[in-house]
Amino acid sequence: MSTIKISDDDLNTFYNQNPDFDILQFNLLNGQVNSLNWEGVEQETTLKLLKKYQRLLRINPNPEIAKRLLNTSLSPQAEQTPAPSSPTTNIESVSARSPQAARSAESSTEGQNLAASEI
Repeated sequence: MSTIKISDDDLNTFYNQNPDFDILQFNLLNGQVNSLNWEGVEQETTLKLLKKYQRLLRINPNPEIAKRLLNTSLSPQAEQTPAPSSPTTNIESVSARSPQAARSAESSTEGQNLAASEI
């Protein structure tokens, strides 16, 4: 398998200084990173980005797909909007605290569902 080169402006300097770097073979989690040339490169930021690429490339070794996935993000509104709460979710959270409270919440929910169906 050939060495994968990632075309990302944030990694150009890193790759120019480390031309033999193989992202799929290199262990980014141990002291081996100290053997790389970090001159003029923000090591912490670059290392975080390399780790993200490495995880994605282990799933699919196409660097363009990895880049698209990294550049795709949720809209700020979607990230801040909490998931809707369902009666089942409420019962489960109550049951974790108290079985009696869970039975009470469950019968309350059943009453609400029955009343709603009669409308």
